[in-house]
Parts: sequence; structure tokens; C-alpha cells
Amino acid sequence: MKKRKIILERQESLRSKQERLLQSQTLLNQREDLLFSRSQELRETEVNNKEHELLDFQVKLAGRESDERSNTWKESRSWNPVKCTGLEGEGCGGYVKCS
Repeated sequence: MKKRKIILERQESLRSKQERLLQSQTLLNQREDLLFSRSQELRETEVNNKEHELLDFQVKLAGRESDERSNTWKESRSWNPVKCTGLEGEGCGGYVKCS
């Protein structure tokens, strides 16, 4: 009878340890899932930030290229503004390209 009681106590102890182990494993899996999700979010944020930086750079580059084309056009056309001699009411009064 004593042996049986000892065996039952031992079995109960083992079941309890097994339950704690399963709970620990579940918590570990949840932690790993959370870490993975967070790292994915961080990667996506990084990619979005890099894409935003790239778009800003492309806009600045396009602006510079436009400025360069404008300056090149002015230089190639011998841009020399001369005051218009027409009447103000006729839409003149500004500067025109010298021919």
C-alpha cells in the first residue's frame, strides 16, 4: 500500500512538472512569435523610411536637372533680356529675348 501511494505521488509530481514545462514552452513560443512580428514591423518601417528618403532624393535630383536644363537653354539662346518698348495696355512692359 505504501509503494502504491509513493508511486501515485511520484506520478502526480511528474504530471505537475510536465504541465509547467508545457506552459513554459507555450510562453516561449508566444515570445518568439512576438519577437518575429516586431522584427518584421521594424524591417517594414526601415524599408518605408528608405523608400521615402529615395523619393525625396529623386525629387531633389529632378529639380536640379530641371534647373540645369533651364540654365542650359538660357545660355544656348544667348538670353539677354531687354525692356519691351510696346505699350503697357498691349500686354507688354516686361522683358523679352533679344533677337
